[in-house]
Amino acid sequence: MVARSATGEPRRSAGATYGAVKQPVLKLNSPMKAAIHPEYYHDAVVTCSCGNTFTTGSTMQTLHTEVCSVCHPFFTGQQRIIDTGGQVERFRRRAQRAQQ
Repeated sequence: MVARSATGEPRRSAGATYGAVKQPVLKLNSPMKAAIHPEYYHDAVVTCSCGNTFTTGSTMQTLHTEVCSVCHPFFTGQQRIIDTGGQVERFRRRAQRAQQ
């Protein structure tokens, strides 16, 4: 017995392929269209709010960011806990009571 879909057609397995799949032909020597691509700067300067600057490639000459690898807690190893409404302190008190 063949499993049928809601429309009554036989169900096909997820991995089944029917017919050959044509791959797109890449033309490596074809020129890009003129006047539609932005200018690419190989020496774009990125400035972080912590004061760190570095260069990278971008379509903008200068970039400004709030967090970089110098000041991000993942890279620095420093953990910053933002206590909103005393929730962190309340959790620490409960954890301390549970240990006793």
